[in-house]
Amino acid sequence: MPVKSRPHPEYDPVGIRHGNIFFYPSLGVSESYNDNVFASESNPTSDFITVFSPSLDVRSDGTRGGWHAGLSADLGRYLSETRENYEDLSATAGVRYDALPGGTITADAGLARLHEDRSSPDDAGGTEPTEYNVAKASAGYLQRFNRLAVRLDLSARDLTYSDVSSGSGTVDNSDRDRLETDESLRVSYDVMPGYSVFARGTLSQRTYDQNRDGGGFDRNSDGYRVDAGVTADLTGLLTLEVSAGYLTRDYEDSRLSSFDGFAAGTKAIWSVTRLTTVSATVDRTVEETTVSGASGRLDTSGRLEVDHELRRNVILSAELGYRNSEFQDISRTDNLFDAGISADYLIAQGAKVSASAKHVERTSDARGADFSRNVVSVRLRYGF
Repeated sequence: MPVKSRPHPEYDPVGIRHGNIFFYPSLGVSESYNDNVFASESNPTSDFITVFSPSLDVRSDGTRGGWHAGLSADLGRYLSETRENYEDLSATAGVRYDALPGGTITADAGLARLHEDRSSPDDAGGTEPTEYNVAKASAGYLQRFNRLAVRLDLSARDLTYSDVSSGSGTVDNSDRDRLETDESLRVSYDVMPGYSVFARGTLSQRTYDQNRDGGGFDRNSDGYRVDAGVTADLTGLLTLEVSAGYLTRDYEDSRLSSFDGFAAGTKAIWSVTRLTTVSATVDRTVEETTVSGASGRLDTSGRLEVDHELRRNVILSAELGYRNSEFQDISRTDNLFDAGISADYLIAQGAKVSASAKHVERTSDARGADFSRNVVSVRLRYGF
């Protein structure tokens, strides 16, 4: 089992039990130093940030399924740049039910109020961070027929952005409000124990609340992605999923260019030893953007993570990430690189202290879009 997901019964929270329902309350507090709060190319502003993170998870499992619900918050307070203070809140709920022999139904829903990080290319540049609300729901059904498995997934996400003050006026973000829906079908076949092949198709729709954005463009679009691949479990030491295919996205406004091209994805988890896990992911996706003149952006990303259990209660981690973003219809390409190290120390039952350091750097063709940022954090969390 991967190091990060491996249970530690002597340190994991035990929860509060009421019948077959388990409550897992927890409270976290972290202190961070960010040397470039506004992700500026020049004259960076540094500050200390304290974040309080209370949460409550509730779970119940039965013989044919279960349900879960959760509440969480991240309350960020800056020492000097108090206008950057934020309150991120979220609520989630979900169910799982084994409806038929070999068939499982899942459903999830959630509400959240979040804020946009200053490093986002879509940041409005207001005097305060841009807040937005997310309402999401998903449902899935998995049916197995001996070696054959069929899975259908449906999802919807509604995003609503708040207006922000720019100092000289107000930035109207209402043209960013949209509904994102996706429908996916995956069919897989177990060729032999530990090996399977699959084919997958996904339809996606993006529907904006306003017919035209601030630049006069109709950003509604439709797209699809089809791919096929193989999954392999090599004696439990290496699990691998590799796929390749084609993706496209077409926009209602003829002035916005369509996307189409090669799609590929890789997920790998390698247990080098019982104490060390290496995981890697590669993917290519089309993302929404409100950068002026761009219809969207094509992201090609990869991430490598290494986790090592130095002691039963000490876990060391390192990560490298890279993302190339090509903005359609404008001559802008962003390259985002990040690297970080962290350590988790399991103090006692339910108590954990963590420390991390991360470097993020972006180079871009756009004027003023380059930035470099270093963040160092210490976090304490206690859960019952």
